[in-house]
Amino acid sequence: MDKHIADIWSSVKGHYTKRDSMYMEFLDKMLPEFNGGRILEIGPGTGEFAKMIIKNYNVEKYRVLDLEKNISDSVNYIKKENLGITLDYTFSQNYKDLFDEEFDLIVSNICIPETPKEYREDLLNNIIPNTKMSMIIGQLNGDWDDGSYEPWIRKLFTDNFGEVSSELTPYLNCYSLTGIKK
Repeated sequence: MDKHIADIWSSVKGHYTKRDSMYMEFLDKMLPEFNGGRILEIGPGTGEFAKMIIKNYNVEKYRVLDLEKNISDSVNYIKKENLGITLDYTFSQNYKDLFDEEFDLIVSNICIPETPKEYREDLLNNIIPNTKMSMIIGQLNGDWDDGSYEPWIRKLFTDNFGEVSSELTPYLNCYSLTGIKK
C-alpha cells in the first residue's frame, strides 16, 4: 500500500450509529424494487444491517468494505449468526480492488461523507457506474465539508442512475440518497 493511502487511513476513526432498523426502513421504502443479488456495504459497523439484508432478501453475495481495524466487528458478527452465505471483505486501503466488480446494490450508512474526500470520490466514481442501485445515508453538508460534497454526490447519482431521490431521515440531519438504473 502506498504511504499516502496509509496516511489517509491512519487518521480515520470508526464509530457505530446503531440505527440499523431505520436504515432498513429506508431501504424498503426508497428501493422497493430491490430483491437481492450482489451487495457491497461500505462501512458495515456492527454487521447488524448486513444481517437484516441477508435475512430479508435473496442475497447471492455480500461484501463489506471497512477500515482494517474495524472490519472484524462486522465480519465476526455475521459469521457468528450463521446466515448461510459467504461473506467477502475488503480492507479500505485496498478499495481499488472493487473497481471491476458489479453490484446489484451498494449501501452505506453515515460513513461516506466522513471519509477523506480523495478516497470517497475515487471509490464512488469507479464503483457507482457498475451498480444497479445504491442507497447512501449521510449528511449532505456540515462542518466537515468544503461545500463540494452535495453537488458532487448528486451529480454522480444523476449521471449514473435514471431515477434518483433523497429524503431526510430522523437521524442527525442525514439524508437517504438513492439511485436506480432504468
